[in-house]
Amino acid sequence: MNRCIICKGLVYGWGNNAEPIANGICCDGCNSSQVIPRRLAMMLGITQPTTHTHRFEFDNDIDINDLLSILEDNMGYNDCEIVKIEPKVFDVIVNISEPYDRDNFEPYDRDNFVDDVHYWVTYLLGVNND
Repeated sequence: MNRCIICKGLVYGWGNNAEPIANGICCDGCNSSQVIPRRLAMMLGITQPTTHTHRFEFDNDIDINDLLSILEDNMGYNDCEIVKIEPKVFDVIVNISEPYDRDNFEPYDRDNFVDDVHYWVTYLLGVNND
């Protein structure tokens, strides 16, 4: 018997194509709960949110609320979470889904996101970062 590429459970019968969730075969349960809804969303033009995590280290300890304010007010990311790892180390988790505010903010760009956060923290809080 094959294993489901998504849940790792057993696949009975022929299985199902797991695209676009994964490359391989999936069980009937994952096909019904994940694959088919994703395909329908794609056909209807509904984008699924994606999550990106970035780690930042700063020279000084900064307040989580200040960093959250920068992400929301200055950069337009309203669906994000900040986890303080150490006094000067933060993980920023950004949930991206369309549509975004095209009139006021640029779309998410993984490479520029890090540079933009460093810029805003230095500019608004006067904190240098590594």
